[in-house]
Amino acid sequence: MAETADKPIDRWLGLFALAVGVVLYLLPKTKPVIIGCCVLIWASLIHPSIKFWWVEDRRWRQYLAGACLTLGVACLGYNIRPEKAPENSVQSKNEGSQHISEPTITKNAR
Repeated sequence: MAETADKPIDRWLGLFALAVGVVLYLLPKTKPVIIGCCVLIWASLIHPSIKFWWVEDRRWRQYLAGACLTLGVACLGYNIRPEKAPENSVQSKNEGSQHISEPTITKNAR
């Protein structure tokens, strides 16, 4: 087991990963921003994930934790990327619009 003196650094790394996640949410979703933030998230969470209290005793658990973290960050990066705009996104005036007639105002008959 690792000493408890090493554990507070894990909290700071986790908070840093959370801050990078917030920055990723706020910044424009370009490819370099997504890749950079995902690398920062992975790099800051790999140490806490393999030094987790029940993972650090077994080597296969460390590999599994690293693989799960890598898969999770890769899925985050894949799902957060912006969708490409369709090539034919410009519509003519008559194609996508519906004609809405203005309501007629009638007087109440007495």
